[in-house]
Amino acid sequence: MREVVVELERLLRAGERVALATVIRTLGPTPRLAGARMGVRRCGQHLGTVGGGCGEAQVVSAGLGALDTGTPRLVRVDLTEEVTEESEAACGGTMDVLVPWGAELAPVVGAVRDATVARRSLWLLTCLGPQWVLGAMVVGQDEPLAWAGVDAESAKVVYRAVKGCPGSFLSARPGQVDVDVAGERWQVFVEEIEAGPLLLICGGGHIALPLCRMGKMLGFAVAVVDDRPSFASAERFPEADRVICSPFEQALEGFPVDGATYGVVVTRGHRHDLECAEVARARCHVSWHDRESPTGGRSAEAVARGGVARGPIAGARRAG
Repeated sequence: MREVVVELERLLRAGERVALATVIRTLGPTPRLAGARMGVRRCGQHLGTVGGGCGEAQVVSAGLGALDTGTPRLVRVDLTEEVTEESEAACGGTMDVLVPWGAELAPVVGAVRDATVARRSLWLLTCLGPQWVLGAMVVGQDEPLAWAGVDAESAKVVYRAVKGCPGSFLSARPGQVDVDVAGERWQVFVEEIEAGPLLLICGGGHIALPLCRMGKMLGFAVAVVDDRPSFASAERFPEADRVICSPFEQALEGFPVDGATYGVVVTRGHRHDLECAEVARARCHVSWHDRESPTGGRSAEAVARGGVARGPIAGARRAG
């Protein structure tokens, strides 16, 4: 699901109009569970799936309608039809799918990207009330991180109401809670968005350019660090989620990492390679590229003594 939201954010940044479909309720056996998401592009292509078949075609049609009118839609996909030799296999249940127009969600999907790079827990709220709302928030803070469809004060009221429900932020599975907002009953679908893997590229040279693109293709969030403004810019790395222009040691010491953070050290020289490896090896997974130069062997050996894998291109491994 995180991949769909991240790709949606990329398309919105490029100026494309996209609708985001979310399965908010299911009854009986269905091909996808609550929380499944699918992006619908104006060309009719889609990102992800809500189960395929005629039901998915129904959701795609609703998504195109939402893009045309700018009005969110709630679609009930009924899979209870009797199975005959002429029909597709039916699961036998029903799915309710909310389809808002994606452009209004730009602040929310942007918050998902930022939280991924910052390695923060994130919960996404899909609210059904007097109006369609989508909000995102970081657990541990007393206010929403981003919202769409409501003003700031209403977003805080929704957040506090949901946070006050027992277990609403503790369940490992997506779920729905009913909350009271200014005397009105709101149904709120709550799900966690895991940060997912992050690729931290140390060095903004020619190797980093395809690395950044490949990382995005493989579903990584990507951050690039270099100490030269001409090599550390959003113009040079338009697909990167974060570009940091700072001395390497300073940037790495302050960069948030976890067990799903992978580092690749490809700076312009051995001195910077060692500087990055010394900081990174104890904090994340590291890949070492053994340069073909008179001093390359000694440099690789120095890093290897510190516990970083060596080789032509060492496979990423857990540091420590």
